[in-house]
Amino acid sequence: MSRLARQDQETAYFHVMVQGMDKNYIFANKENKSEYIERIQKQKTDEVKIYSYCIMSNHAHFLIYSEKTADLSLMMKRINIGYAQYYNRVTKRTGYVFRNRFSSQGIYDERYLISCMAYIHCNPVKAGLVKTIIDYKYSSYNEYLSSEGKIADIEGFCNLTGLTPKDILVLQNKEYEEEWIDEKSTKTYNEVYLEFMKEYKLSAIKEITANRELLVEFTKKVIKDAGMSLRSVAETLGINRELLRKVMSNYTSP
Repeated sequence: MSRLARQDQETAYFHVMVQGMDKNYIFANKENKSEYIERIQKQKTDEVKIYSYCIMSNHAHFLIYSEKTADLSLMMKRINIGYAQYYNRVTKRTGYVFRNRFSSQGIYDERYLISCMAYIHCNPVKAGLVKTIIDYKYSSYNEYLSSEGKIADIEGFCNLTGLTPKDILVLQNKEYEEEWIDEKSTKTYNEVYLEFMKEYKLSAIKEITANRELLVEFTKKVIKDAGMSLRSVAETLGINRELLRKVMSNYTSP
């Protein structure tokens, strides 16, 4: 598992989400979703790379690269202000449309980056809107399918990960369809990971995977606090799932 290079901040890779005020269905129909996608396409910049996106009914997900948080904030501001004006106009209402500008979670390693993309693309399936990812029209999945990125920076993501668009589609459909983050969890994987590294004064994830006791403690924390399954933990750490299962089952607390 390779660690993503840092820029002028802790990370330049983010899982970004926007949500309607009071969880309102601000993208309730195909016209709303198409309008938001058009505004993303118009406002995307060379400084902010959008690797994937998915527009749901009351929220939207993005996987984004931005070396400067100011560039990311400006792009999201322009997208959301423009859409809010459109939405209020067509619905004949006033007031706030979005819960806030956006929320974001930093991403710190390549495997987590790929998992994040899968989580975004699998959202409509997990929500029961469609049976397969390909059936949903309002995500970047079909851009990867055609290898034509109108919004998604397919070439940039492939260069970063060393994968082809075909490789990425296989991963979306097979390797990562299991739940990535439990919405009811108290923390994200990254938060647990960073806290654990700080607590045990570690500098690399291999220090966890190479030490049985640390591996067990880390796995227990991630499952408890981030709501991840044993399989998801194994995939994120880049180790064999059965090996991790064996280590956990044989572990006896002192």
